[in-house]
Amino acid sequence: GGEGGAAQAVAKRNGEGDVSSISSDVVRKLWPSILQAATDTGVQAQGAGSSMAGGAGVNAVALQDVMRSAATVRRRVLELIEVAHRGGLTAPWDAIPALVALSTDPILDTSARALRVLKQCCEHHAPLVPAKLAAGIINTYRFQMSLTMASSAVASGDSGGTRRPPR
Repeated sequence: GGEGGAAQAVAKRNGEGDVSSISSDVVRKLWPSILQAATDTGVQAQGAGSSMAGGAGVNAVALQDVMRSAATVRRRVLELIEVAHRGGLTAPWDAIPALVALSTDPILDTSARALRVLKQCCEHHAPLVPAKLAAGIINTYRFQMSLTMASSAVASGDSGGTRRPPR
């Protein structure tokens, strides 16, 4: 009847059921995990020791595959951060620590893009940037240590031994 049509008209006016509204909700809910994935290297610290991409017995070729996959994930996460920033889906300053770390990514295209997005964020939200820089430096340190551990493991053919990234 007529009652269902009125409810549908109200929903459209309020944006409920709108694809962009649903996408925005999903991004907001997953934002902490998205930012964490931004600096994923495929190296996982577990307990007192460390496990790289699944533990002992992981060969260098498998670890290189994991690292390549992690680089692809970082690139996709950066694209998502950029879209979220441009579309106003999240608080843009929340991504500053991840962007600072990504600006040091060994993949030059990723680091250049991260730096560009970081500069845009700084231009538009300058007063909020200093509060996030310390977290960005810490994030960068952890990211670079994780990359170094993974590279060392690949070079030695090791799965990582007992090294672990700093906390």
